[in-house]
Amino acid sequence: MMRLFMGISRGIGDNILVSMIKSYLDVHRMAHYPSHSDRELGHGGTAGTLQYLETAVLDFFNNLQNPHGTLVRSDIIKGDFMTNKLHAMAHYSSWVRQKGSLPQFSIDRTEALHRIYKCLWRASNKGHESDQTVCMNEWRTIGMLIFNEELRQEAMKELRVARGLEEEDDHLEEEALEDESLKEEALEPRIDDLTDARGYDRLYEWEMLLEEDELEFEYLSPHDETQDEISQRQRELREIEGRKRKLCLGVRFTGARVKGSVQELEHAAEKLGLVEKDFVQQTLRALSWIKNGRIAGGKNRRGDSVLPGVEKILVTKVFESLECVYAKVLEPNVLVKEIHRCTGTFAIGGKKSWTEGRHDTVLINYDRSNTATLTMEGRRVGRLWCLFTVDVLDSPSLALVQWFECRKDPERLTNMYLVTKSDKYEVIELSTIERGVHLIPDYGPIGTTTPWIEMQKQGTKVPHGLDAYNEFVINNYLDLDIYNTIF
Repeated sequence: MMRLFMGISRGIGDNILVSMIKSYLDVHRMAHYPSHSDRELGHGGTAGTLQYLETAVLDFFNNLQNPHGTLVRSDIIKGDFMTNKLHAMAHYSSWVRQKGSLPQFSIDRTEALHRIYKCLWRASNKGHESDQTVCMNEWRTIGMLIFNEELRQEAMKELRVARGLEEEDDHLEEEALEDESLKEEALEPRIDDLTDARGYDRLYEWEMLLEEDELEFEYLSPHDETQDEISQRQRELREIEGRKRKLCLGVRFTGARVKGSVQELEHAAEKLGLVEKDFVQQTLRALSWIKNGRIAGGKNRRGDSVLPGVEKILVTKVFESLECVYAKVLEPNVLVKEIHRCTGTFAIGGKKSWTEGRHDTVLINYDRSNTATLTMEGRRVGRLWCLFTVDVLDSPSLALVQWFECRKDPERLTNMYLVTKSDKYEVIELSTIERGVHLIPDYGPIGTTTPWIEMQKQGTKVPHGLDAYNEFVINNYLDLDIYNTIF
């Protein structure tokens, strides 16, 4: 759900709230970097990713605790609100410098191990020894005692230093609270009193278990595994590695073909319902550009494209999907495979009784140069309407796309690019597609009336997805790769 927060929150909250969400998502994305750069270790003045991470953390707390923000003004939180997990964010950059990138310490890798104990618990008789594996209420009480006022004050002190403010003198406040604390001390539960029937403190029970040598994840390599099972696992690993080697960079057609598509260009346009989308003229324009050497910016105008010596052009194949394989930005040795659909009958959720048209959107390298400074310079967003090949010029792989007009600069507040659906179509080569791109509708501020809302009120047929809106934002928080590609 975090991948959609930024696009959906636009127009819902004020600028402070939206800026807080952006900063939090920036922290989350940069904390998952497998490697970092640091200006303190370099020779130039360029900020590294650790400096960007520190700035994002500071911006998040400034917006979270802003007295003019929605959360504080509405008394949802106090001006000095702090939790244990939020406090940990302030140490991310220092932890990276000390121990390396954070993903290697992520609980995403160990959370799945809890399933083993959950299965054992459900299979047990839940007898008198169950309190050895189940977190009891006393443990929760101890956790609340451990996370006390001192930790919150420590976090606030670090934030004041980061903001360049003078440290507050807490001695007077401590003396004022000393008498009250003495009065309440007798009423507070002591950690020493939280003991079980066996007479020892539950606080240290978990620590003692962790220190025992025999608890070293023996279930990951059981001793009773037979040689046949080991051989079977090795065969499976070899098969997986073989499939990885077959995966190669590039874009290619995949999936089912449209039957009976071998027709002349004009007849194919009528059968596929692409006459109004200028299928014939745009195909001639693309083929003429290919024949003339693919000169950047050298496509002829509509109607001026001809192929000398070619009497007719046959559409030989029409596909319903394409496969796009690209390398990860931060891990070039890891490949990502995407399947993008272009069909009028896609089974939603695998249900053949519920079919809708699906025409995915992709990021296209139209005429991007090596000297481009903006991430969307020379790139375009297109919606797939037809994937096909023809019988001339060595049968190139082509795609008919509908263009989305993109703003030159991203939004200042969200750092997302706004795109508008146009009525312009063009045939491109399949190799110019970089990857898929996720678009989120521009819902506008609360109370904004859209054609989709009006049609729903009138009870007419309501369009879905990309057909329901005209303006969208490019979701560059979808994954780490698009986050480092479009910004």
